[in-house]
Amino acid sequence: MAIKYFFDTHIAKAVSIQLREKGVDALRCEDVGLAEASDEKLLQYATDNNRVMVSQDEDFIKLHSAYQNEHKKHKGIFKFNRLQREAQISVIVTECLFYSEAEDAGAIDYETEIENTIIYF
Repeated sequence: MAIKYFFDTHIAKAVSIQLREKGVDALRCEDVGLAEASDEKLLQYATDNNRVMVSQDEDFIKLHSAYQNEHKKHKGIFKFNRLQREAQISVIVTECLFYSEAEDAGAIDYETEIENTIIYF
């Protein structure tokens, strides 16, 4: 399964543009009319659409814990530290591309290493 990403509004638009140019399936919340949606709705959208949620928002740590406590599953959360714009773009594109290529090559298993986990960068 190719990894698909879903970015919240705090991630620079350039991230999804650059990933798409490299053939990665990347959507922003604005692309699906969820720019003003709550974090809960964003994670639900990502889950319903088999996408890894990508954010810098600390609330996703709490949401991950809530999902665990309720025995609910999500498709994975990539939680990035807050970075300045240029660094943010570079770091997030590099890491998402790495995970996509590693999964495509069979070096990681999405279901056991990403799904229903939170990965910190």
